[in-house]
Order: sequence, then C-alpha cells, then structure tokens
Amino acid sequence: MTAKEMFEALGWKIVQDDKYIIEYTITKHYPSILIFHLVYKEYHCNNAISVDTNQAITQKMKELGWIE
Repeated sequence: MTAKEMFEALGWKIVQDDKYIIEYTITKHYPSILIFHLVYKEYHCNNAISVDTNQAITQKMKELGWIE
C-alpha cells in the first residue's frame, strides 16, 4: 500500500503538493496539519499522531528516499 493510500484511508487530505512542501490536513478529532519539507527532509505535525499515521509517515519517507 502506498503512503497516499494509507493517508487517504485514515482521512488525511492533501492540500499542497509541490517541489518544496507536501501538506496534509485532517479534522477527524482535532484539526491537524502534517507538512513534509522536501528541501530539508523534515516533517512537522501540530498535534499528536496515531500509530497508523506514524506508519503512513514512515512509508512516505521511504517513498521520498529519506530512509530505507
């Protein structure tokens, strides 16, 4: 399963996807924003994340070539 499919299954929506940033949002419990900074190879989230979201983040980092 791809990271995109994993995020979609969890309710995350892509709001920005360009050469600098990939941004997801979700409003399931509390509004949350998850941003992947492609230049700096960092990600940030404004709230706590679930184990399932963490697995999707890990998959995304693998697809981006940040980790093996």
